[in-house]
Amino acid sequence: MDAERQFKLGLIGVFRLEHQGREVAVSSRKARALLAVLALAPHGERSRVWLQDTLWSRSERSEAQGSLRRELSSIRQVLGDLTEALLEVGREAIRLRLERCEVDALERPIPSGSTLLEGLDLPGAEGFEDWLRAERLSERHSVAAPVRTAGSSTVSPATHLLVTLHLDIDRTPSGPVALVPDMVAQAIAAGLSESGFVRASIVERPQGRPVGPAIAPDIELHIRATAAGDASWVVVVAHRFSDGALLMSRQDGISTSGGWAATNGRVGTFAGQCVDQLLREALLRPPRQDELHMTRRAAFAAVEQMFSLNPADVIRSRDTWASVREYRENGIFNAWQAYQAVFLADPGHGYNYRLTLEECRENLNRALAEEPYNGLVLSLCAHVEAFLFRDFSTAWDLIDRAGLTGTRHVMYYDALSLLRFYSGRYDEARESATTALLTGRNLSYRYAFATTLLMIEGLAGNHQAAIAHGRRALQLEPANRQLSYPPILRYLGATLAHAGQVDEARALFGQLPEAERLAGTSNAVEAPLDALPSADSALFVKSALRLVGV
Repeated sequence: MDAERQFKLGLIGVFRLEHQGREVAVSSRKARALLAVLALAPHGERSRVWLQDTLWSRSERSEAQGSLRRELSSIRQVLGDLTEALLEVGREAIRLRLERCEVDALERPIPSGSTLLEGLDLPGAEGFEDWLRAERLSERHSVAAPVRTAGSSTVSPATHLLVTLHLDIDRTPSGPVALVPDMVAQAIAAGLSESGFVRASIVERPQGRPVGPAIAPDIELHIRATAAGDASWVVVVAHRFSDGALLMSRQDGISTSGGWAATNGRVGTFAGQCVDQLLREALLRPPRQDELHMTRRAAFAAVEQMFSLNPADVIRSRDTWASVREYRENGIFNAWQAYQAVFLADPGHGYNYRLTLEECRENLNRALAEEPYNGLVLSLCAHVEAFLFRDFSTAWDLIDRAGLTGTRHVMYYDALSLLRFYSGRYDEARESATTALLTGRNLSYRYAFATTLLMIEGLAGNHQAAIAHGRRALQLEPANRQLSYPPILRYLGATLAHAGQVDEARALFGQLPEAERLAGTSNAVEAPLDALPSADSALFVKSALRLVGV
């Protein structure tokens, strides 16, 4: 250890602080978290307001200020006269003296099988949990990829796109509005990393001093924010590093009114839209047509094929996934392929091919083994367990685990809303389904999210709202579809029938395959209505079929 660097801070694995080779026992979990966030902050420094909002996000300002003072006091009690050698405590900001402290997470990548700050969770501190999640997904804590320079034609052997997020912001504002840019950056970084295609890292540019990444990225994304009252006007712009091509630009005013949960929801919606647009531009319009880019593009296209409502494309997507997996095994790819079985196993789609349950189970098990802490993987697998294997206990366990990862992926909200719907929790289902529709409003398969709202309102007895969602779902279907989404036909037809609009209901039911209308048999293959996860939903549709005389 350097003579000047008398402290050593271990963040890889379990938290550990040493002074000249001897462990310093920091018993307070909040004090450990405080030292950790300072260690990984730009230049080791954070404002008091940032620390208060991150570590005590549910507390009032005065209470958070007192809590921060108490944790600093607990650190002084442990360090004694050494406190000033490690910390520089000012009226506005606090700095960890990195010139005197060696931090393992800054010196080397986290080895396989290890976790950043293992076991250091702070229940109720959503700001810290979001920060920790983003840091664990950050590229700077992963094994570095080969360096490339702008304009280089050399292709990195890395299997992920590298995205650097730059926070070009003024830290002058205080209060909740000051946290919005960091929340947006963390949400975008988490969403990109969760996709399975991207590794993202966040870099803050100190005022007047540009900071560049140690590794040349594929994409540079800049986040700029301006405070205006209780809102932050956020602008997100992404360029390709090699040629400077503009990939996306989005902006929105994010209000902090209504508390932490409301602000977090607005941030999640905006970040989800940024992630969807950037993935589409980066994966479907790559600068090179090499094998790596083609693999990413094929994986993205396979998802589009699954939701295309064209039987040939849906079956073709299985071959697309198989070709992708020949190049690279990936838990997310396996989870999507397991999810595909939900389409192919539903007789209402009219497909002649059915993915075997054994193959689906194999894909699901592989996905969970390879990516056990990925929110998207857990969400897709929860959907499969519930709606193909009818194992609701396992499905709820998986969706709960997905929620603990802090995922904001649209498929999490979709799976959660459907599980709540089939459990009869319509108000909660409506909330998560609305979030799914807002988050995925740029996706080609957003018709599926509108369909969930149709189902919820129909069973809740809100017929006019259900009919409006159903008509919108039909409008959102792909223009070149060969058939309509069977759940739209089932639930819109049923709602219309119960609302007395029998002729239109009969016309919609008439578009379903004959087997769909055989509601009197107990054979689940011949009558998929008998296999619906909810007895209430099956009764709702069956009684409507009898009303219209189908």
